[in-house]
Amino acid sequence: MSSLTFHPASELFPLLEGEELAALVKDIRAHGLQVKIELLDGQILDGRNRYRACLEAGVEVQTVELPSDTDAPGRVWSLNHCRRHLTLAQRADVGRKYRDMLLGKTERVRNRTCSQSNMTAAAARSRAAKVIGVGNASIGTLDAIANRDGEVHRLTVAGTLSMKQAKLLAKAISDVNMPATVNDMNDAARAAWAAEVSIHLGVDDDLVIKRVRVGHMNLCYARAIHEKDQDVLARMKAEEYTSVVAAREDAGTVVLPDREPRPKLPEVVAGDQGSLLKALKGGWLQATRKTQGQFMDWLKNRHVVDSYDTRGRKG
Repeated sequence: MSSLTFHPASELFPLLEGEELAALVKDIRAHGLQVKIELLDGQILDGRNRYRACLEAGVEVQTVELPSDTDAPGRVWSLNHCRRHLTLAQRADVGRKYRDMLLGKTERVRNRTCSQSNMTAAAARSRAAKVIGVGNASIGTLDAIANRDGEVHRLTVAGTLSMKQAKLLAKAISDVNMPATVNDMNDAARAAWAAEVSIHLGVDDDLVIKRVRVGHMNLCYARAIHEKDQDVLARMKAEEYTSVVAAREDAGTVVLPDREPRPKLPEVVAGDQGSLLKALKGGWLQATRKTQGQFMDWLKNRHVVDSYDTRGRKG
């Protein structure tokens, strides 16, 4: 069989990657293809992951052709939504794609009941929201996030940011006109833009760090430079500096703002599971920017515990 292409409606759901795809390959290699791949107009409508797994496992691909008047997005949703555990953002993203298909905004989508009618954008969104089981407002919110910043949209759908965090962050990015290509800039420029967004945002710097991929200390120094010397900050944005250190030298003495002292490590009594769980879950790790592994090493080196798993159970 010649190589198959994917039907646009099949893109309602993201492809499996990594461990999930590897598990599917292993299963198909061991048991063969159990469910045939569905085609519409010669393109894969349902079964993209099974198709990829068959190719990797060296298993024969079996297909079945659907009637040409099949409601493509409706069938994809019906077959797949029970197989996936979707977050609110992911359901809203599926709703956005479904709505666009109803409006005929995607190429070569077969939906005779809608794409060839005079359905309005509002009606299409309402129908998509009803079919997907997500609120109209959630689809609208994700629309606004995607229109303001594609990377924030990607992080939201991936589950890195909540819808509330993403809405706040995307608005701040739009307000300061941060370029979409900021992640391709050097350290100084990324830190400068991150400081601009962070100060405008007025909340947790971690949101900005996730989007701009800048070091915490670089962001702190860039915030200080923002307060002291706007000219140096502008030159940082223009990539006239190759590092934040060079910018700090031109800005003169930059004093970081006073920060609340980091919480001390809770007293952990040997064999006391409750104290260990309190330390793990009480914010100490996040506040000190340490990982659970580093914390466990700290305990073991001081002979506080012999071994605990990541949930605090003694090994």
